[in-house]
Amino acid sequence: MPETVTAPVKSRSPTVWTPDQARLAAKKSAQSRKALAVQRRRAIKQAANNPFQTVPAQPPAEQPQAPTIDRFASDRLARVRKQLIKLDSMLSHACDDPDLDASHIDKFASAIARLSEIERQLADRPLPGSRRPAPEKSAQSRASLLLGPSTDQPVQGRVEQE
Repeated sequence: MPETVTAPVKSRSPTVWTPDQARLAAKKSAQSRKALAVQRRRAIKQAANNPFQTVPAQPPAEQPQAPTIDRFASDRLARVRKQLIKLDSMLSHACDDPDLDASHIDKFASAIARLSEIERQLADRPLPGSRRPAPEKSAQSRASLLLGPSTDQPVQGRVEQE
């Protein structure tokens, strides 16, 4: 008796799948896998005909869009950096002047500290220690991946006796 195809039954909850929905999803998944396999085979055949053409292993994914640079923020950053340069030169002249008291030098230093914090935020740099660095991969493990297993190590299970 031939099977009749019916429309999938809607489930009561969005998280519960009915057998009909699962069958339909599996069918769509199989069709897309077959289509990708056909595309890969065609690309391999083209590569065999033209060995100098590069063939991507997978279809290119959409590239993430670079964030648009805010004109105001970039102008503000340039202005803050100019002010920092000017304050640095004023502080160096104040340190050389024997007639200037320490309160003026302290005011220059605190202004530089405030502007430096603003510049750090505008430049989108994290505070020291707030971002954990990525774990470093040792050179030995990279070399072992490239060269394969070493043959000068004794095989496990054998005991060499003299």
